Amino acid sequence: MLESHNIQPTNDSAIAAPYDENYFAPYKDDPVRRQVMTAEYQRIVALRPKGGKVLDVGCGDGLFLSFFEPKLWERYGIDISPYACDQARGRGISVKDYAHGYDYPERS
Repeated sequence: MLESHNIQPTNDSAIAAPYDENYFAPYKDDPVRRQVMTAEYQRIVALRPKGGKVLDVGCGDGLFLSFFEPKLWERYGIDISPYACDQARGRGISVKDYAHGYDYPERS
């Protein structure tokens, strides 16, 4: 008989704790990260040149979402790190933390 156990911490702050400023520091100016994001951005824009809505689950500091022109795109992000959410909000991204990440209105 198979048994299932929930081994995840029940406290979101315990999960988010490692994802502070020190965690994100090595990625801040990483040219490979930017190159990968640029390629993915170009792929998406080629599919939807007139814009639309974009959701990045695990958006981190919002760098990827910041590629999308706010006049054409509704940019949404979800991340577990309070630090990363603050950074993304500083870029003008609509971000929710992990606990509230699925509270977006239906069909949004």
